[in-house]
Amino acid sequence: MTEEKVQPNPFRVLVSELPLESPEEARPEDASATPSVEDTLCSMLDDIIEMIRLLSSSLASGSTEEMDRCELLAKRVHSQERVLTMRLLDPRFKDRLPKDLVRFPYRLERVGDMLENILTCSRLKARDAIPFTEEAHADLDELFSRLIEMMIAFKAAFVSPRADLLESVIGLGASIAEVLAGARAGHWERLWAGFCDPYASSKYLDILDSIKWTNEYVKKLAATLMELVT
Repeated sequence: MTEEKVQPNPFRVLVSELPLESPEEARPEDASATPSVEDTLCSMLDDIIEMIRLLSSSLASGSTEEMDRCELLAKRVHSQERVLTMRLLDPRFKDRLPKDLVRFPYRLERVGDMLENILTCSRLKARDAIPFTEEAHADLDELFSRLIEMMIAFKAAFVSPRADLLESVIGLGASIAEVLAGARAGHWERLWAGFCDPYASSKYLDILDSIKWTNEYVKKLAATLMELVT
């Protein structure tokens, strides 16, 4: 049986801080002062996973506390993206990374943008008491559950890039696309049959669209790593 080859994380080539100008400037206490690029990207992934959990819960409960927590995490994702992109574009670093990897922070931020869109829908749903059908909630529960599974799998594949782990992420993405197609078709049937509030329709479809693009961005991230592994 052939053992799956594990590639080093491509961001691990970057030290935890920008190179100092002279040896005299190096101080031992600075070694852990700035998180590594890899650790910061993992932190972004953790924040995104937690955002999905909070959105899944708050859509059903209308919890203002959960939505506020989600908003704080979204702001942190934006802040982390700016810092990371600046670091990766530093002339002392950027030639040491494949060009496509510079897009990683941006694509994770775009995932955060899509989750913020869902957060907006969640706030409106709670504020205006917009009713979603049981079927709609069931489809969203499944989609959020699969998104969390996909993001956890992607984080594992990011830390230790391996073809089988990345194939699992891409496979989860395909399953999410199937559930999305079914959820969308079911929604239109319910709307036509008069079981769905027309005002709820646009919010529900906005959420499905945001999940669709979240899925697409994560699949692009996985495909980029797959190219490096293979």
